[in-house]
Order: sequence, then C-alpha cells, then structure tokens
Amino acid sequence: MTIREEIDAQFPIRKTTAQKRAFEKWAMAKMREMGYRPYVDGMNRKDKLRHRNIVAGDPQNAELLISAHYDTAATIGVPDLRIPRNFPVYILAQGAVLLGMLLISLLIGTVVGLATKSGDLLILTFFFAYLALMLLMMFGAANKHNVNDNTSGIAALLETMQRLSPEAREKTAFILFDHQETGSRGAKSYGAQHVEVQTMKLLVDLNCVGDGDTFVISAPKMAQDKPEYAVVRESLEANAMTSGVSAQFFGRAGVQGAGDYRRFVCGVGVSAYHHSAGVGLITGRIHTSRDTVCRQENLDYLAKSLSLIHISEPTRLLTGRGGSSMLPQVSKGFRAIFVAVMCVVCVALCVLAVRLTQQGEQLRLTQLQLDASLARLKLQQTQRAQIDVDLPETLAQLQAVQPEADAASAREQELRAQRKALRSENAELAAQAETLTQQLAFLRIPDSERIGEVETLQKTLSSLQAPGDAARQLLGQAEE
Repeated sequence: MTIREEIDAQFPIRKTTAQKRAFEKWAMAKMREMGYRPYVDGMNRKDKLRHRNIVAGDPQNAELLISAHYDTAATIGVPDLRIPRNFPVYILAQGAVLLGMLLISLLIGTVVGLATKSGDLLILTFFFAYLALMLLMMFGAANKHNVNDNTSGIAALLETMQRLSPEAREKTAFILFDHQETGSRGAKSYGAQHVEVQTMKLLVDLNCVGDGDTFVISAPKMAQDKPEYAVVRESLEANAMTSGVSAQFFGRAGVQGAGDYRRFVCGVGVSAYHHSAGVGLITGRIHTSRDTVCRQENLDYLAKSLSLIHISEPTRLLTGRGGSSMLPQVSKGFRAIFVAVMCVVCVALCVLAVRLTQQGEQLRLTQLQLDASLARLKLQQTQRAQIDVDLPETLAQLQAVQPEADAASAREQELRAQRKALRSENAELAAQAETLTQQLAFLRIPDSERIGEVETLQKTLSSLQAPGDAARQLLGQAEE
C-alpha cells in the first residue's frame, strides 16, 4: 500500500479538530519512522483558531522548504474550477458559480414569498439563503473525497522525505499547513511568527498535484532570482520527460489560483492540470465527490525531482526586504471585489427590506380598512336585496288590511263622540245627585211633618240613580 492509499484509507476527511488530530498523530509517527523529529508549530495566542502546523527539519537554517496543506474542504457540490492560464474563462467560471448561487437563493426566496404572499419575506429569504450558501462553501458539510486536494500533496511530501539522503535532510525542511481551505490562515500565522522564513526562504508548495499530467510551477520574480529556484527548476525539467509528464514555468502574475505559497515572499506553487479544448489547463473535480483521481506517476515524479536537488552555490539571503512583497493575486483581488460588491448589495437589500416592510405595514392597514368598508357595503347590499324582496309582499298585506283599518278608524271616532256625550251627561247627573244628597242631609230632621217629603225625595233620588248607573256603564264601554 502506497502512502497515498494509506492516507486515503485511514484519513480521507481532515476537517474537524478530532479528524485533524488523528491525522497529526499518524503523520508525526510516520516522520519519526523516517528518522525525523517533527513538532507542531503555529499555536499563536493572538489567533482565534489554533493553527497546528506540522514541521520537520529546521526551517530557519534550511536552504529549501517543501510544504503542503493537510486540512480538507467543505462542499455544496459545486466544483472549485482552477484555470491558471485563461483569465477570461476563469472569470466566467467564477461568475457562473456565483450566478448559480444567486439563482438558487432567488428560487428559495420566490417559493417562500409565494407561499406566504409576502414580498418582504421573499427578499429576506433570498438574502439569508445566499448568505447560507456562502457559509456552507467554507464551513459546511465536509467533502468526503479529497484524493487530489490535498492527499496527493501530502503523499508527495512524505515520499520526498523518505527518499532524501542524510546530507540533503540537513538542507531541507518540511511543513504541513493547517487551515488552508479557510483562507490559508495556517500559513499566514506561521509567516507572522517566523518573518525571516516568510521573507527569505524558498518554499515549494505542493497543492493538488495528483490529477493531470501537466504541472504548472508559478514563482514570483524574487523566488526566480534565488539560486535554489534554478536548481529546483532544473531538476523538475530533467525528470519530466522520463516520468510521462510536462512542466510549465510561469511568474506569479497571470496565474490564477490560491495557495499557501502566496503567503511567502519566495513561495513557489506546484499543481497538476488537464488540457481542455478551448479552455487550456484546468482541474475541475476539487471540492466534489469526484475528487478520487490521483496519478501515482505524478507523486513519483515530484518525490524523485525534489529529493535529487543539490544546491550548487551558497544561498544568497535577501536583505533589506521585509514583510510581504508578494504580487497581487488575481483570485484574491476578484474575491475582494466580489465581497465589496456583495456588501453593498446586502446593505441595499437591507435598506430596501426596511422600506418595503414599512410600506407593507401601511398597505396592510389600508387593506384592512378597505376590507372593512367592503364588508359593510356587502352587508348593506344584502339588506337592500332582502328589502326589495319583502317590499311587494308587505305592500300587498297593507293593501289587504286597509279597509279594516279605515272601518276601525271610523268606529273609533264614533266611540270617541259617544264617550264625550256620556261624560257630559254623567257630569250633569252627578251634579244633580250631589244637590239631592245635600238636600237630603238637611231634610233629615226628626219631624213627623216632613217624613213624607223625605220619602218623596228618596224616591226621586232612587229614580235618578238608575240612569246614572246606566250612563256610567255606557261611559265605561266607550272608554274600552
């Protein structure tokens, strides 16, 4: 079993802390078996993440550094297309990925907006869906297949370590960088702690070297001026033909892509690519489930070339040059522009969302008022329709009872007249009865001579009482 096969079988994913610590333990044990004394560097307390870079050899005194990153990436199924020598196609490919993410976000937002009938939720859902996709690309589910990115680079580095002679080991140091997939933060942290190494040492970074038969070696002008680079280039060129591969050498300008080597002043990037008609050099399986291809010939070629390097003249240190003087990388600039544009778009979307929310609330209140008015109008229309239905029947009923009402009104007037007459007659009879009562009271004297008159008056009073009772009876009937 080759070293690449062993890594792929035991540590195919190196994304979580536990996964990386397991690989770290294995890699350091492997290096010790080869006779090296590896250690972990990069525990910078200023960093929010503790970058655990695995180092073998003495980078401070070595003439050549060879590196590879050992962490693996997240994925959402979108390949990380790398097109190093065709800038227009590279931009189109990056734009296609971004456009696809925008369309997916818009689709999600549209579905939510239609389901809720809310334009505000459509915009907010679109914004958060796009943000979620961006975060998933960096911190989402781990890609399960990482043979080329970057098990191939690790295997090539370890095979080089295995082939080096004892004399060459004194002149060579090796670094396995952490957190390359999240912005080369492991390499950045190492360079910040070891400025001399970052600015003066030639570093050859092996990244995605297994898939493809054409190697692109990218080096800035300062690296090309170093004698170590001339030796490295000579060895890579000499072994290319016999290994069934080709090697193309370029400056850093005009080579699109990213890698830990860009964090070093004299960093040299080494990657493998395929030839594609109309596109040129390309690798398109990275960060997907299709990243399962690695040519052992490529690893043998690199291990052979890098292990046979002999520095023929003393190393020339670069004095008076500190900090990072690296040429700007196109991909980094493109990403910076993209981030700036997206920030502006996000701010605009937030402002638009707030304004749409306010307008939506006002529209909602207006709609409620309109609905209430329509409800009242509908109720009035219903009542009017019912009145229109009942009106003919009501009129017919009124017409039917009108004669009875007229007769009742005439009878009422007649009874009122009778009542009035009876009341007048009753008043007269009451007055007569009152007079007779008074006379009777005066006539009640124990006088035998007036007994006859008294009896006569009593008879008269009795005769008047009967008509009064009759009048009162008629008056009561009239009132009824």
